[in-house]
Amino acid sequence: MVLRAAILCAAVLGGFRPSADERRLIEPGAFHAGEVSDADAGPWLGLFPEGSGYAWRDAVLEVKPVRDDTVDQPGQHTGREVTVHGGGRPVFLVRGGEDLRVATVDGFRELELRALRNGDRIKLNLGNQEFLVRVANPLRHGDADMAGSGLELVSNGVTQVLYSAPAEANEPAWEILWAGDLDGDGKLDLYLQLGDERILFVSTKAASGQVVGKFAVFRTKGG
Repeated sequence: MVLRAAILCAAVLGGFRPSADERRLIEPGAFHAGEVSDADAGPWLGLFPEGSGYAWRDAVLEVKPVRDDTVDQPGQHTGREVTVHGGGRPVFLVRGGEDLRVATVDGFRELELRALRNGDRIKLNLGNQEFLVRVANPLRHGDADMAGSGLELVSNGVTQVLYSAPAEANEPAWEILWAGDLDGDGKLDLYLQLGDERILFVSTKAASGQVVGKFAVFRTKGG
């Protein structure tokens, strides 16, 4: 028992390093049953606002049962509340993301929680590279109904469709939650709300012919 406790303590203090196929993504907050689990408690790597920029820091999550007012009967506590031990609110947290850790992170503060609309064309520059985030829909322009829309990322002559919604979809608004360079390679990384998914796209996970690749997805039901 003493040895096990010592190993756990060392993992918390030294950083948790699960394998790449165990990559996870989460945020602090209150969630429905099934969106987070009690096993999510423990060490994570968080992206925290710091000064005018951001920084990666080790963090320990606490997960506790709470009443879910939308579905719980009296006496039930099927919801889960996620908090960061010791205070401070990160933009998001990852497990299996030690390869993202750099000393400082460049980000576009003005794009945090930026709602997307059809016809948007957002140009972003990192170093000498230009990136274009655009929302395309041949039937809509200017509104936030994303049914039939596609989200594209363009750089160096490559156009990548990050996400698309069927024309008949009941698709809620899309949002840029964070944009910048997470891993210090001088290329754009994006954290996006798309439908009921929060998706972290990073340049270092891009396959051939892509600008970014999916690092991890956090699915929520909303409400």
